[in-house]
Amino acid sequence: MSADDGTVTAAEPTIPVAEPTTPVPAPKAETPPEAAATDRDDKGRFRNPVQPRIDELTRKVRENEREAAFWRARAEAATTPPEKPREKPTADKFDDYGAYVEALADWKADEKIRVALDARDKAAAETRQSETRTTNWQERQAEARKSIPDLDAVMEASDVPIAAHVASELLDSELGPQIAYHLAKHPDIAAKLNGLTPTAAAREIGRLEATLGTVSAPSEPVVDAPAEPVPPAPKAKTTSAPPPVKPTGQGRSTSVDLAKASMDEYVAARKAQGASWARR
Repeated sequence: MSADDGTVTAAEPTIPVAEPTTPVPAPKAETPPEAAATDRDDKGRFRNPVQPRIDELTRKVRENEREAAFWRARAEAATTPPEKPREKPTADKFDDYGAYVEALADWKADEKIRVALDARDKAAAETRQSETRTTNWQERQAEARKSIPDLDAVMEASDVPIAAHVASELLDSELGPQIAYHLAKHPDIAAKLNGLTPTAAAREIGRLEATLGTVSAPSEPVVDAPAEPVPPAPKAKTTSAPPPVKPTGQGRSTSVDLAKASMDEYVAARKAQGASWARR
């Protein structure tokens, strides 16, 4: 109301203005711990079969090949040995406190860089190792195809689940492709390996290596040794002496005709008759 003219003026409505608020993001759905902690299905079987599991490990290695090449070049370019970490500065070694604070800040910065580089070098070394494993696996596959023509067909069609620790052992095994083929043909053996600890599974795979290595090893042809020449039979020596007289028994007459015998034959025949002839 105005005090001068007596008219009443309506007050303007006040519109409340809401204070700006920071939007709250919607909560993300969390993965159930039991689903993240296991790679088995609802029936307790491992989800990933042989070839997909190995392909997954191979794919992860290839994703890091570019980074591995960079860090490998960096390592090869380094010609000086790494410096030892500097000791952390202490205040008792500085006369000026400001100089101590500055040295401590520099040390902390150097430590962060050193730790980061060490982590990168370690990751590069692990990537190189994984790259080597993948290359070796591919070479062993190519070699196995020579003796197992249906290797690729069986592996691609296989739905036999393989645990991660078993697949890792297969990548390192000299007969990895052969064992993987064997597991695809024998799901019961694969299930047994999946249920073992990594150490026990490694021992069992070692036994499979010995068995499959013996079976698949090509047998070398047996070559008979050349027969030694048989020496010719010695020729009988000829002599002009009469053949020896064979006695038919003691005190009995011989088959020699003493009337026609020579002197030597006669004496020999008489001697063969023994003492009975001497008493006559």
